[in-house]
Amino acid sequence: MDLSRLNKNQKEAVTTTQGPVLVIAGAGTGKTSVLTHRIAYLISELGVDANRILAFTFTNKAADEMRERINRMIPQANAQWIRTYHATCLKILKEDIDKLNMGWDTSFSIIDEDDQVTLVRQIMKDLKIQTKVQAKKFAKIIGLIKLHDISFEEESYYDLVDKFEVPEEQDVRAAQVIYETYQKRLKAADQLDFSDLINYVHKLFTKREDVRKKWQERFDYVLVDEFQDTNLKQFEIIKYLVTGQNNVFAVGDPNQTIYTWRGAYPEVFDDYVDHFKGTKIIKLFYNYRSTPEILRGANNLINNNASNFKNELQPMNLTNSEVNVYIGSYLEDEANFICSTINGFIKQGKKYSDILILYRANYCSKLIEEKLIQNQIPYIIFGTVNFYARKEIKDLMSYLKMIYKPDDVSAMRVINVPKRGIGIDSVNNISSWASQQGMTFVNALYQIEEVTTISDSTKNKVKGFIQDIQYLKKTIEENGFASAIPTIVKELKYIEYLETTELEIDERQENIDELSRSVLEFLHRNPKGTIIDFINEVNLYTSAEKTRVDNSQAVHVMTVHMAKGKEYDSVFVYDFNEGVIPSPNSIIAQGGLEEERRIAYVAMTRAKNNLIITCTRDESFGRGRFRNYVPSRFLKEIKTYKMAYRTTRSISDKDLDWYDSNQEKMPFAPEIDLSKIYTNTEKFKVGDVIVHTTFGSGIVTKVDGSMIDVIFKKPYGKKTIVATHNAIKRVVS
Repeated sequence: MDLSRLNKNQKEAVTTTQGPVLVIAGAGTGKTSVLTHRIAYLISELGVDANRILAFTFTNKAADEMRERINRMIPQANAQWIRTYHATCLKILKEDIDKLNMGWDTSFSIIDEDDQVTLVRQIMKDLKIQTKVQAKKFAKIIGLIKLHDISFEEESYYDLVDKFEVPEEQDVRAAQVIYETYQKRLKAADQLDFSDLINYVHKLFTKREDVRKKWQERFDYVLVDEFQDTNLKQFEIIKYLVTGQNNVFAVGDPNQTIYTWRGAYPEVFDDYVDHFKGTKIIKLFYNYRSTPEILRGANNLINNNASNFKNELQPMNLTNSEVNVYIGSYLEDEANFICSTINGFIKQGKKYSDILILYRANYCSKLIEEKLIQNQIPYIIFGTVNFYARKEIKDLMSYLKMIYKPDDVSAMRVINVPKRGIGIDSVNNISSWASQQGMTFVNALYQIEEVTTISDSTKNKVKGFIQDIQYLKKTIEENGFASAIPTIVKELKYIEYLETTELEIDERQENIDELSRSVLEFLHRNPKGTIIDFINEVNLYTSAEKTRVDNSQAVHVMTVHMAKGKEYDSVFVYDFNEGVIPSPNSIIAQGGLEEERRIAYVAMTRAKNNLIITCTRDESFGRGRFRNYVPSRFLKEIKTYKMAYRTTRSISDKDLDWYDSNQEKMPFAPEIDLSKIYTNTEKFKVGDVIVHTTFGSGIVTKVDGSMIDVIFKKPYGKKTIVATHNAIKRVVS
């Protein structure tokens, strides 16, 4: 096998095949290449059966890409056990969940995250729970309870709920009732959620030594990708699966542990070394992605964190490129600067898709989106509505569930889709009656004559719905699973129904066609696959993995968390301000600043050749808001960067864009007395930057006695204003 393209440390990681190995792989050091080469090496050089190699990944996309790479190196390798944790646990439970003796059998299905929220919302309606806490937050609390095995009788429960800002003790009690009802309804519907997949495998391996040994004997080698994202239960499952030979391999970067909110913990690397005695530690530090200056700044930043696994990155990309920092006069100025710089990149011959804009949290996106639109810059936001979360797809998937594995959430979603005259009040009345009788909503539908809370007319409409389901099942079984989606769409006149809505029919039709193709692709891969198997596979996919968009001609925009693992020629890190990164809560939370520093490190190391950090040093006026903006404390820790400015250029009455005046280099923001940044004076000169309480920022283009002409940003344009007016403040450079 050809390993000539690997460096010395990478080769060592690939060829050290016996005993426990831990690879500390910094950003851009080729960890995926090492992992795939190692699997291929085990198969081709050691003759290991591919089905005896288990590799854990965190996304289906990563698993698919890894299998494709291995198949290119070793045709027909057929490495079937490269899977996500959830997919692996699903496979295990489909064989052995009955061994838990908890009343489950292997015919269970999975409820996805959107349907979890819908179910919680319905439970709150049925139980008449009135609280300011939303269903989505209660669904997160349920996940937290399962992740940490929280008991309602322990004070730790209250401590953990505090992280979700549940303000009242009554909300804690509501969470308990919702959780218990949620569990009962999942059981009644024979469903598991994603947390259950991990938890039940963990319980299975803990309680049943025979099952644990069975699965240990399946595999000779266990490998783990993105080890820094592993939570405690996942790590314990890894330990259970590793046999006495300890042929376990993990690759990850402690400096990229940014998912602690979903259970990842930085100490997992120490736990690995402590548990697997004699672990060989190999470090990958040659970075093939970023320029020396980008890496110097990233290393400076992350070295402020305490770690037992220091791993300073060394550049292999020797392009001369500075880290640039732009400090705007106000937040919109940052966005304008980004847009003008992007336009400059495009003139230089870069493609829009070479450019990434990052921000700390989704709430930061609104303003940058507005500016991209105003500047006619094509962009795509990642992490929004996933393909399988779109209305038409959710509707059709719910019908598939109703036909073959009915559950309450799916029934409530489509009972009136297309319109059957069964309103929300009728649905709630049926649900409440079912709850009082101790049965599921679906069971109540099939016993609709016994329901006392609805009219005979509504009962007949419900019967029509059930008849539709039965007819669809019969038709699909006659024509085969591949016909399922076209059958549902045709028999229910679903397209005609969509045409009565305000939805874009052409796009919806394309999505429906894509869903039909997904069924065919599934059947091609799994000739014996069932509809339930297809539904379970769909529910395992994470956001963005199934998004169908042409992103080749657009700037990519996303949170830092979404960007982990990605790389771009040019990266903007937007709103790099105190209170954003680091966030207010992280400043006071134990370990919070270190995690925020890791988030900033991940953002910086996405850039190959251009890294531009933007922030604001000022107070913002207008729109009823007043806020102090201070650049992040992390700028001091980055140390090496160059200040970026836009220069003044000639301005005409028709040129309504915003430009900065020439500025002197500004000292670091926290040393500035914010109370003195603005002054009000009639002594203006051409080129002065001003802020108006209504029109925002502008630049002085003419001074005529007590009057000044100012060009404001779009849409206000040129205004003539009294220089001494209270609405005006001049920015002191």
